[in-house]
Amino acid sequence: MLMCGLSLTESSLQDLNSVIGVRERMLERMSRDTHRVWQWIKAHRGEFEQEILGPPVLTCNVTDPKYADVVESQLNKNDKLALIAQNRNDYRKLLDVCFGPGPESLKLRDVTIRENSNAPIPPRPVSSEEARGLGFDGFTIDFIDGPAPVISMLCQECRIHTTVCPSVPSKFEVVYLIARDIAYKPQRVYCCPE
Repeated sequence: MLMCGLSLTESSLQDLNSVIGVRERMLERMSRDTHRVWQWIKAHRGEFEQEILGPPVLTCNVTDPKYADVVESQLNKNDKLALIAQNRNDYRKLLDVCFGPGPESLKLRDVTIRENSNAPIPPRPVSSEEARGLGFDGFTIDFIDGPAPVISMLCQECRIHTTVCPSVPSKFEVVYLIARDIAYKPQRVYCCPE
């Protein structure tokens, strides 16, 4: 009996230390309702026709940490927390589970659900190479990795396939530029009238 409790505790600690555990704790801090329905979805996966995809905060990665702030600024809270149903029936079922009047409803308030019936990822207005030629490092979509339906939803909602990312200086470059500006800032010279 004690061993069972111990192994459960060890398992919980391993979950807390994993990347998914860290992200799920972040999800819980951002929206307890979304976290609650996500736990319900994981326990009831077999009740849906297709997989319900977790929110971008769980399922997506920024491919280059240099662009994390830029990418994050493109997404609002609801987009970061949106659950994605891949067909109309699953979407309706999830709506009933979250907000429905029945006894099986979780009666939640702070949950965003999007339906993405396998919409393709739209093309960029110009190639990433052309964007780089114009002085940008690429489009926001170039710096996010995740399941295609989640990326497609972000394209539809946030237009990440059309939003360019400016060249972002590294922290070393920023410190260098600040130091250079301080060191070489011309000093005003005031003359006193005689």
